[in-house]
Amino acid sequence: MTEIQVLFTANLQADFEFMPYLATIIRRERGQFPTLLLDVGGAASSDNWLCQATENRAPYIVLDAMGYTLARADALDVGGILGLRKTVNLFLTDDSISYTWRYQDIELHVGPVSVAPCITWTLPGWEVDFGNEIYQQHDEGVLWIAEPDGYLGKIIADYPAMMVTRAEKIPFVRKQPDPSIVEMVKFVEWEARAYLKRGGKDNA
Repeated sequence: MTEIQVLFTANLQADFEFMPYLATIIRRERGQFPTLLLDVGGAASSDNWLCQATENRAPYIVLDAMGYTLARADALDVGGILGLRKTVNLFLTDDSISYTWRYQDIELHVGPVSVAPCITWTLPGWEVDFGNEIYQQHDEGVLWIAEPDGYLGKIIADYPAMMVTRAEKIPFVRKQPDPSIVEMVKFVEWEARAYLKRGGKDNA
């Protein structure tokens, strides 16, 4: 039996100012366990100029720099997902495929169409009531995670049964931004402005 840790976010809504602070929180919470870091949707925002300029690619580029394992890229179409996969290390996915995370002797499946042992999330029309919890467990080896809003979800579970031994909500705080992510955001903004200029569009 092995203990693994799952850290997960959702609904970041292209808050690039906050992402360097989130990177610090994630680094602090990684701890000693093999860690799977997920974003389960809502990373982009149609109102954000940087998302508009990059066709929603910018949030996923920054998440990649933050060390995410997988992002549910619900702001990209299939072509956008496949294209961006060529330039980032994190795995971009929609809800139609299963991703397999391998770490030493661990082989864990991720996504709504996965088989045990797996981590999954809900799809529209699926009735899963999380109540005040950040996870649900039904069948052995299947761990359902909620879509956290305003906090970092943290779960420690036994693999392969995926029985949770610890779960908590880590509040979002704005202390000690990660300098490398600050610079990454600046770089993405610079690239986006250069792209707009080359395309003859108004500079943001």
